[in-house]
Order: sequence, then C-alpha cells, then structure tokens
Amino acid sequence: MKNKVYDCLVIGAGPVGLYTAFYCDLRKLNTILVDSLEIPGGQMSNQYPEKIVYDLPGFLEITAGEFITKLEEQVASLPELIDIKMNNKITQLDKEDDLFIARSDSSTIVAKSVILAMGNGSFVPIKLELENEEDYTNINYFVQKTSDYVGKDVVVLGGGDSAIDWAMMLEPLAKSVTLVHRRDQFRAKLSSVEKLKQSKVNIITSFIPKELKEIG
Repeated sequence: MKNKVYDCLVIGAGPVGLYTAFYCDLRKLNTILVDSLEIPGGQMSNQYPEKIVYDLPGFLEITAGEFITKLEEQVASLPELIDIKMNNKITQLDKEDDLFIARSDSSTIVAKSVILAMGNGSFVPIKLELENEEDYTNINYFVQKTSDYVGKDVVVLGGGDSAIDWAMMLEPLAKSVTLVHRRDQFRAKLSSVEKLKQSKVNIITSFIPKELKEIG
C-alpha cells in the first residue's frame, strides 16, 4: 500500500514538538508527530512530572506534568490534521525528489517537510560512575514521585536549576535535605540561589563524590 504523504513530519514530542504540531494544525498542515518515548512530553513528563517549573511564559509556577497536559489538550482540540506515533524512533532520514522519507524499525513516513524538535535527543541519566553504584537501590537520577522522599534524609548533587528546584521542593517533605555541589558558584538562576540560601537546606560546596559507603 502506498504511504500517506504528510505536509509536515515533526520529530520529537516534547513541549516544543507538541506546540509545533499544534501550530502546524492551525496552518491546516497535515502533520504527523513522532517520538521514541512511550508518552509525549520529553523529559518533563518522563523524568520529572511533579517538578514545579518557574520559567514558562504565562505561568508563575506549574508542574511539568500539568504543563504537558495543557499542551496535549491544545493538540487534541484540533485533531483532524495531526497523527501521533509514539515509541517510534526514527533511524534514517532520506530525501527522494521533493519528499522526505523517514524510517524506523516499525514504519516508514513520507512528508513534504521535516521539523526537528528533539532537544538534546534521547536522554540517558548522568550517573556518578562510582564503584558499586549499581548495587544501591536508593540512588535516583530523577524524581518521579515526591512522596518517595517523605521523612527521609536526602542528598541532592548538583548546582543547576534542576538540583536547586528539587532541593527546595523536597525540603518540606524530607527529614533533611543536603545539597552538594562541586563549586561554590551555582549555575542556577540567581533568584533560585537566593531562595535556597534562605531555606533550611544544608549547603555543602566544593565537594565531589568519590566513594559510596553504606552506613548502619
């Protein structure tokens, strides 16, 4: 059977890809949105859906999951011209005459144009790369449920926005929160750093984890 020819193929169903598909629909472009993950939203829904985000236009604060839900509702409001294909990693992209041919293990997509909305691409959590790291079940590389940390002593490693935002979010829930960063300067927004210093989070700087030891 001959493949359907789309006006636009959007690769990547994160926040940018979702809005791009919606905008294509506004322009009455027959569009297909594809992503290698099982659910839309990129890192926002797959890694930190409960994280509060403070730097999105139009929102003083909103959780990442709620923001993605609003984008999905926006796309669903104009369903006639958008197809969504998740769990579909594009492995090859060619151009034949005036058409793009995108191939994955399970499908072939033909489109007149392609928009790449992949961000940094498929993501893999950054690990500590310490000996016996895989033996520890209480080392997490992203937060899925804040309830998992209630009443616990939590150590957050990092000095960027994500690390500081999580330390601030977990501080009211955990028994204690300690933020460890390899430098005494932070990469996070200045306003976030100021809030951190005014909080009850313990701040330890100029330290890098070298070894893992189980206590007790």
